[in-house]
Amino acid sequence: MPKLYEKNAKKRERAKELYLKNREEKILYSKEYRKKNLELIRIKKKLKYLEGREVILEKAKKYYEKNALSISEKGKEYRKTHREVILIRNRNRKSLLRTLAKNTDVTNNYVKGLIDSSIKCPLCSMDYKNKGDKHIDHILPINVGGMHRKNNIRIICKKCNLKRPKDGKDIKQDNSVQKAIKINGASN
Repeated sequence: MPKLYEKNAKKRERAKELYLKNREEKILYSKEYRKKNLELIRIKKKLKYLEGREVILEKAKKYYEKNALSISEKGKEYRKTHREVILIRNRNRKSLLRTLAKNTDVTNNYVKGLIDSSIKCPLCSMDYKNKGDKHIDHILPINVGGMHRKNNIRIICKKCNLKRPKDGKDIKQDNSVQKAIKINGASN
């Protein structure tokens, strides 16, 4: 047994020497490869993520169900101890909203007029009972590249707006929305 251990130790030592000797070359090669194949690497990462996405989401869901109380407590504790970080995050979010507001053709009067003129939800055809039922909806969500423009907003009911996915995956099913995306997405 000691001979085998010594033999393996010699191999490990030799491998370490080779690594240290060629370290700089390997680093340079790796950087060059990443530069040349950036798009390929992105696609591979995305495919790997998509293949395992369902499994990852299922594991996360089970973990959250099992540890909901603990997660909630940790979140509260984090918010107490990291107030500055949260303030900065909120400030950045407000800054982003101000930036979006600069790149818009939507005015408050336009939105008020849109809300006042809306009678039914275009998705479920529900009659609005009061103004609280009306939500401003970005057809192509801002977080996936949509803009706060007149051709990208509509008034829909609260229920439809809250059940829409945040990534806008549902927009592919609606032909009228596809036209708005082409107008909004292609020019922005």
